[in-house]
Amino acid sequence: MSWRREVANATTALALLGLSASPAAAQDSTFQGPVFISGGSLQNTPTPYHFLIYEDVPSDQDSPYWPHDFWSPLKFIPLDNLGPGSYINFSGEDRERVEHFATPLFGLTPRRTTTYDMHRLLFSGDLHIDDSFRTFIQFGNHNVTSASLAPGTDVDQIDLQQGFADLKASVGQDSSLTFRGGRQEMIFGSSRLVDVREGPNIRQSFDGGRAFYQSPDLRFDAFVTKPVVPVPGFYPGGAYFGAHYDPGTSFWGLYGVMPVRAVPGLNADLYYLGIDRQNVTFNTTTGAETRQTVGTRLWGGTGAWDYNTEGIFQFGQFGFRDIRAWSLASNTGYTLQHVWAQPRLGLQADAASGGGARGPLKSFDPLFPKNAYFTEASINWPSNFIDVFPSVTIQPTYNFAVMAGMDVHWRYSTLDAFYTPPGIPVVLGSANNKRFLGAQSNVHLEWYPTPISTSLLFGCIGRRPASSQRPVEKTPTISACGALTGFERTRPVDSGQRNRAICFCALDWFWFQGLPAARRPPARSALT
Repeated sequence: MSWRREVANATTALALLGLSASPAAAQDSTFQGPVFISGGSLQNTPTPYHFLIYEDVPSDQDSPYWPHDFWSPLKFIPLDNLGPGSYINFSGEDRERVEHFATPLFGLTPRRTTTYDMHRLLFSGDLHIDDSFRTFIQFGNHNVTSASLAPGTDVDQIDLQQGFADLKASVGQDSSLTFRGGRQEMIFGSSRLVDVREGPNIRQSFDGGRAFYQSPDLRFDAFVTKPVVPVPGFYPGGAYFGAHYDPGTSFWGLYGVMPVRAVPGLNADLYYLGIDRQNVTFNTTTGAETRQTVGTRLWGGTGAWDYNTEGIFQFGQFGFRDIRAWSLASNTGYTLQHVWAQPRLGLQADAASGGGARGPLKSFDPLFPKNAYFTEASINWPSNFIDVFPSVTIQPTYNFAVMAGMDVHWRYSTLDAFYTPPGIPVVLGSANNKRFLGAQSNVHLEWYPTPISTSLLFGCIGRRPASSQRPVEKTPTISACGALTGFERTRPVDSGQRNRAICFCALDWFWFQGLPAARRPPARSALT
């Protein structure tokens, strides 16, 4: 088939499907249970290591990139005197992320232009005795060079990031059951509901217990936890070993993943998640909630196609109101496999419910999602929204990829608020009756300079007026993470011109329409 015919077929199919695309879906190529979906553009990441450090295993040494690891003497050190297959593994991570914001939160706060570097340093040790006992511990140092926009999740001088123990038992051929207790990070599915919160400096962890069964045909997790809350460390302060679980929040669930043998390449997730917490705010109302979430995800690929679709329904109680909320999300892409750089055509389409103050609460709660759900700038929260995001990704080399696209946003309900992470209503439904929010043009670069280095992610947010008759809140932003080699920050220009933001080799601008620069009225109780 010629490349022209492939382009025509891909364009026609995407137009008919109206689904979404993300390189993430293509990374679900193997069945390993709850699969992490990266927000990056690079496929077949050239590194022998895993995003979750505790998932590193001795078979990683079979990777063709392993010989290039300078730190390999510290990895998988055999301890045969403790038992066959025993070893200890040491790991570390240094992340430097520079962010620049002009007019943060759309001018709704007195704070203006700010630039800071977020520093994260992690050290971990992982001891395995036989194949039955394992203990993992990780310490973290988190700091910023000046006051960030979210100090509660950015500064914690020295603390226990993770610390847990595993007991593992064989329950049949190629099957095992593992019990885990302690502080741990968790990721499920596409990170739409449970993620490590990679954007902020301090990753999300949980205190509690978890059991999981794994076989060639099923991965099943059950857990009961409480989210860990860093001790507020406002710069230049911080705390030492002060992080603790949130006594007002409980989080539990069941999550199953299995291949669908009848359909080649198809996998299915089925899950139930429950949360009970105090003092939650939706639009103008604050109260306690007990929310149940059920959902399913179908993902996989066949030929040049990859797909990732998910449906979620939520019910429960918020104060004296019932909860009836939902979300639909899809990621579908087509790769031109015989064209230079293998361009990948994609279209992302997502929606999450919202509603007013009367009747059941219809505001969707994404629980503990990936903060950079839309972009690395983490400006908006996946609640009460509709978005459509066509994109094109190219990968000229094995360690370098570029994605470009435009994400168009609407509010699902004009009676509900516009939310920013972590679910804060920035502009209330009563303050604005506009459904259309704006469009976000995104150019994302990802580069692995070496197999053992952190990938470089560059995202820049600037401003561009969409209509001279409608008010526009402008939020130029530059953000980068990884080994930053340099960037040029945004400079203001005349109000009638486009404001360009240049960040090394990425260009991105974002604008919102009709967000009034007015103070939010005080929230009222859900009991009234």
